[in-house]
Amino acid sequence: MAASPPDATLRGLVASLMKEDFARTHWLWVEGHLRILVELRQVFGNDLDKIMILAVIGQQMLGEPQFQTSRFEQLGNVIPPLSQERLTNIGSIAAATGIPRESVRRKVDELVKAGWVVRGANGHLVVDAQASSDLSPPTLTAIDMLDGLFTQFAGLLAARGWIELHKLPSANAAASFDS
Repeated sequence: MAASPPDATLRGLVASLMKEDFARTHWLWVEGHLRILVELRQVFGNDLDKIMILAVIGQQMLGEPQFQTSRFEQLGNVIPPLSQERLTNIGSIAAATGIPRESVRRKVDELVKAGWVVRGANGHLVVDAQASSDLSPPTLTAIDMLDGLFTQFAGLLAARGWIELHKLPSANAAASFDS
């Protein structure tokens, strides 16, 4: 008999599912992430640090109010002015990632040369629209991975009676990011 869900909220359902059916759920999780890591490794020339550095810069930008309602297709069009308190610099990236400051500086220089990062006045860094365009394939892979994990985990949760799935759209009605 399946274990009862942890409580009446969604929070904790996946953790409970993974505890109950670890082999299957962990396999799904790792399989999905391996797809993304392999693709990012190729795009970033085997450099995990560059991935993390660009992610930190991008996360700061996505926290900006003007990005809060952005659609995927709009993000690569223009990088609007950012508020001073959300700007990122070499020191804050080093602190956030644990990557030595000099390594961050060197890798940011490489990202600037690649056209993915722009260094503004006062050394603040922003992701250039070119990065959004160039990194669209791995972004779409990540979206597909999350969609697949959500679908598979929801199915496992529903099979245990922990959630009910109602009014699901047909496969043709689902929105696609790459169409």
